[in-house]
Amino acid sequence: MANIFVSNSVCELLAQQLVEEQAEVIKHQGIVNNIKQTILEKKTEVIKKLVEGRMYIFEGKRVIVIEVSSLESKDGILVMLSFAEDPASAMKQTSLTKRENELLAKYFEAFNHCRHHFDEYWRSEALRAAYALDSLKHGINLLDDRLWEFSFDKAKDPDFFKTSGITVDAFRGCGYENVLLEDTRVLNI
Repeated sequence: MANIFVSNSVCELLAQQLVEEQAEVIKHQGIVNNIKQTILEKKTEVIKKLVEGRMYIFEGKRVIVIEVSSLESKDGILVMLSFAEDPASAMKQTSLTKRENELLAKYFEAFNHCRHHFDEYWRSEALRAAYALDSLKHGINLLDDRLWEFSFDKAKDPDFFKTSGITVDAFRGCGYENVLLEDTRVLNI
């Protein structure tokens, strides 16, 4: 291949065009990031509306989805659900410490408020008591955090913003079936 002579003035023009093209790339990347953030926020809102504060049987335990959080991952959206276990079904210990009994009573009160009238205050109270119980003598763990990942490509599907998209194994008839979490809801009894 023959060497092509490029004058200084041509290189200056190319450098100027390079700067303009890089500015366009940055501008488009900003638009893409804003679109991704909007999709993430809307999907999180949909999931919260459908499952947060509601009771389910999850892995054989009565639980409430007590918290929904999300963040952007390399390939899409990571959604974390925190399941708070019903204290009545969770208690297997008979000899708890005084502090554990106090915290369990606080957790029980907060859990009952959450399952009937879910709000931020009682969620915080339930989480605070549950974290404290986990760190004490008997290590009572009443929270279970799980992750689900959604690709941004899935946002084009018609049901993406209508369902949670969170699937779980639920016992149906003779075996387990993969179903949407919101379809496994139990009454807040």
